[in-house]
Amino acid sequence: MFVDRVPELAFLNTVLEREHPGPGQFVMVYGRRRVGKTALLRAWAEQSNRPFTYWVAEKDPAPLQRRKLFGEFLQSIGADLPVPIFDSLVLPRPTATSAAS
Repeated sequence: MFVDRVPELAFLNTVLEREHPGPGQFVMVYGRRRVGKTALLRAWAEQSNRPFTYWVAEKDPAPLQRRKLFGEFLQSIGADLPVPIFDSLVLPRPTATSAAS
């Protein structure tokens, strides 16, 4: 339960009503811990009657985090697709000889 979140809910509801270039939007909320961010977003998402993905990162390597997030997203939309590996792409550092060419 949360209290006095009328302005925040109103703002989030305007996100649903915006005209946007595609079928999806990304909402990021940040702030001090233990102030009700999660409760606010979950209540808003559930009352919206629209598909949503809720995911919390863990202390895993970045490729694994990307894989978990993508897997959660696929599951939330009911897609039965394989989840890519998402290995990090490491580009070689330019050397003096490669920069000169």
